[in-house]
Amino acid sequence: RERDNLSRYFSANLVDELAEADASLTATRRQDAAVLFADMRGFTALSAEAPPEDVIETLRQFHRRTEAAVFAHDG
Repeated sequence: RERDNLSRYFSANLVDELAEADASLTATRRQDAAVLFADMRGFTALSAEAPPEDVIETLRQFHRRTEAAVFAHDG
């Protein structure tokens, strides 16, 4: 279950690395990282007018595409 939860946010190779390390995920550590901020053009207007189900589906599609691109580059 922990691996499944981690795989929602991390690439498969990072999940494997975290699982093999068997270290506490609550431990503090320093690590270089890149952060991606993304804005979807027209999302505010869309979310104000569209049914909630459409907004959620739009967000899910965006997440799938973003996730695929990030994970393809070992993110």
